[in-house]
Amino acid sequence: MSWFKTNVTYPTDCRWNVLQGRNANQPMLVRKNESAKVLKADGRYRARVGIAVKLLETTVDGFPSPRELSVLNDLEDTLATAFEAKHNAIHALTITTSGFREYVFYSKETVDLSTALGIVRAKFDSYELQSYAAEDADWRVYDEFG
Repeated sequence: MSWFKTNVTYPTDCRWNVLQGRNANQPMLVRKNESAKVLKADGRYRARVGIAVKLLETTVDGFPSPRELSVLNDLEDTLATAFEAKHNAIHALTITTSGFREYVFYSKETVDLSTALGIVRAKFDSYELQSYAAEDADWRVYDEFG
């Protein structure tokens, strides 16, 4: 038994890195929230939630067009607001490749996935959103990206 308790503070300011790679021989861009990793030690953020968005206007490389990019930034902000309420989740990754963008959050069990997605779907009804939730207590997917 440890006499010391680790206090982990939810990051209010986040530092992001941009990574480049390939996925199925297609170019891939990943934005990684480096500040999120402090919550890995917390132990309560055990669920990985992914929301995939099929892009409507892409470049030849499968990335969003400049015009679509501003809409996706607004969509991302709406997702973060819906999921990160009361610090129940944190936006950890944004992966863009092959005409899709996936937003990855790590959450506590108390996050209400259907309500959060409902808010986003109502505001961005021209986009098809696919989602999943999976146990990932070790943050395996987060650690895959450098």
